Amino acid sequence: MAPGKQKVLFIEPVEQMQKIFLAVIRPEENGWELQFVPDGPQALEMNVKAPADILIAPEQMPGSGTSFLNEVKKKTPETIRFLLVPGSDDNRPQAMIGPAQQVLTTPIEPISFTEQVNKALTLRTLINNPEIFKLTGEGDSLPPLPRIFDQLSAKLSSVDAEISEIADIISQDVVLSAKVLRTVN
Repeated sequence: MAPGKQKVLFIEPVEQMQKIFLAVIRPEENGWELQFVPDGPQALEMNVKAPADILIAPEQMPGSGTSFLNEVKKKTPETIRFLLVPGSDDNRPQAMIGPAQQVLTTPIEPISFTEQVNKALTLRTLINNPEIFKLTGEGDSLPPLPRIFDQLSAKLSSVDAEISEIADIISQDVVLSAKVLRTVN
């Protein structure tokens, strides 16, 4: 992997689709290294050797994407797990999504796809502590990135930020507060 690039591993067996994704998504503009693998076993083997930042698996793969992502969750919980599902996920129950932390729908909209991947990678960078990320990786969803994230990012970027101000921002989100307390304990 090129230095400084974040690794996105995508299960896509069709070479023509891989070329389309590369042309439309333009991972190099986002600082990603987008790698394609044809199947789950190969993706899991690669991911165990060198964990990806994000792994994207289609729900409609042999053995199902959710079953595959369960294996990824067990073996490399630090990898963010995306599930690619057909159509709208509006009525899809969480149990069906299983170990996926994010859901992408097909057909993939390049702007939406890029935004979702970048948000997840930004969160990963923000957390930036392998132990904390392992704890969040054991969950079945990523923490939210609402206004709290924007406030926290701005405060952490500020040279005159005080710890009490950062604590006040974190305390506004129950899930984030619980994760921090769990990590501290």
